[in-house]
Amino acid sequence: MRMAVLARSALIGLVLATPGAAAAIDNEPGQVLGEATVIDGETLLVGRWPVRLWGYDAPPKGLACRDDERYDCGREAVERLKHFAQGRQVRCEVKRRGTVNVGRCEALSIEMYNAHRVDRWSDLAFDLIEEGSGVERTSESRGHYAEASATAEVGKAGVWASTTWRGDRPQ
Repeated sequence: MRMAVLARSALIGLVLATPGAAAAIDNEPGQVLGEATVIDGETLLVGRWPVRLWGYDAPPKGLACRDDERYDCGREAVERLKHFAQGRQVRCEVKRRGTVNVGRCEALSIEMYNAHRVDRWSDLAFDLIEEGSGVERTSESRGHYAEASATAEVGKAGVWASTTWRGDRPQ
């Protein structure tokens, strides 16, 4: 009996040490849910799981992507992701697992409307692409964020004001 309890404890420990399996235990299969910490311009730590935003490509820190060389659009991408996600509840539908999971993530914002609480989940990649903080990673998303991308491009928002960086898009 004691050996069975020890074996079961070892198995649970092994499962919890495996990122994909633990996420499935902690939440619904294929999802992670938790408080977000921004790692870089396109990666969050959700609970204890690193997740790169699916379909989104942020410029690297230190890249001056406007004519004004002092404007670091990589640092701006980090700050904008912090604005949308840092310290908030985030849920991600994990599409691919690995050292860093890749997932479609939504952040929770709680708003009051006529004295009633309204929970609103918003797609982080869509919001960031639409405002020009980064671009659609078309090699993954296959045009899923085309509307947001077009809005930013037409308005020359953020990185679209640049002539030097477009992520995985041809120049």
